[in-house]
Amino acid sequence: MRRLAVFAGDFTADAVSSVAAGGEIAASEAVCSLANLVTKSLVMVEVGSVIAHYRLHETTRAYAVEKLAESGEFEQVARRHANYYRNLFDSAEMELNTLPTTAWLVRYGHQIGQVRAALDWAYSPTGAAEVGAALTVAAVPPALTGRLP
Repeated sequence: MRRLAVFAGDFTADAVSSVAAGGEIAASEAVCSLANLVTKSLVMVEVGSVIAHYRLHETTRAYAVEKLAESGEFEQVARRHANYYRNLFDSAEMELNTLPTTAWLVRYGHQIGQVRAALDWAYSPTGAAEVGAALTVAAVPPALTGRLP
């Protein structure tokens, strides 16, 4: 649960398998743990589209942030979070030519909270500016770069 604290807002099981896994926790174990947290009502699930989206309750997230900091894992998990969203937006750019604009915005537009959280970490004193720069380049709104039709 503590590793989910890096997510700001909603996230997917795919994001959990990439971000929360690591060390002694396999990707499949991270997803199983997510399901257990949903069962215990510590994580909310929204199944309004093809992909389920999860969210920590704010009080649960506050507790998990404390536990993540105490564990000494915050920097590793935050780096995986930032790299996951950098890779996600690298892929998103490729989908601009294959998805209708509306579908693209539905899929990627709500990820802004995750990008902000990742950039907050990346440009913090203990972050990694090079990761932040790569994420910034990947996540620049396509409308600003002329990539949206």
